[in-house]
Amino acid sequence: MNDREVLELLNSVEYSEEEIKNLEEKAISRSNSIGEDLYKIKNDRVLRNIAFIELERKIKSYLEKDENIKYKMMVLQSYLEKKIFARYVGDWGGKVAIYMGLLVTNKRIFVFRLDHFYEVLEEYSNDINNLESFTDLWKKCDTISLNFKDGKNVFPRPFEKENKEIFLDMIRYLRESTNAPFVEIKRPKVGVIFWIMAVLALAAFIGIGIDAFKLFMESLRNIP
Repeated sequence: MNDREVLELLNSVEYSEEEIKNLEEKAISRSNSIGEDLYKIKNDRVLRNIAFIELERKIKSYLEKDENIKYKMMVLQSYLEKKIFARYVGDWGGKVAIYMGLLVTNKRIFVFRLDHFYEVLEEYSNDINNLESFTDLWKKCDTISLNFKDGKNVFPRPFEKENKEIFLDMIRYLRESTNAPFVEIKRPKVGVIFWIMAVLALAAFIGIGIDAFKLFMESLRNIP
């Protein structure tokens, strides 16, 4: 996107006095919300629109001749808890994944995990035919997960009424296209290796404790 296009997009967005006041109050309530951070908070909608346009353009460059976009939305990254929507990605100090760009064509599903400034952190895509199942977590955390045959699970959480309607319509479309069933959520199983390591660690801890106790008793005997 060139500078002219960015300016046109910025000029197309208008805020009411109430919206600006709310954004300013939100910024003031944060400890480090001056300068660039304050600007980005005020222009969250602009940043979202720009990111959305960029993602759509990127996807269009991938499309095959008989492929077209059916659904596109910006959703939250769900962490299976209603009040938790941010976790660090990568090593310590990594960026927080909050948003998710979700675009569905008649052939593929594209997922982009984004930080709070809508910068892409991770990108994933797969064929619709590789969609293995869904998990209904709507009552628990406002999401229905997409489970793929390669083991990848995607947990998008739509927000706002219109967004939720589009999301549920997308789920219906994917179900009709794949006949993928709804399944219970898979909890990670604790492997045998984990238990072996835990037992060894416990044994080592007990051994160290016994040795320390022996040294302590020996020191008591040597007291004149």
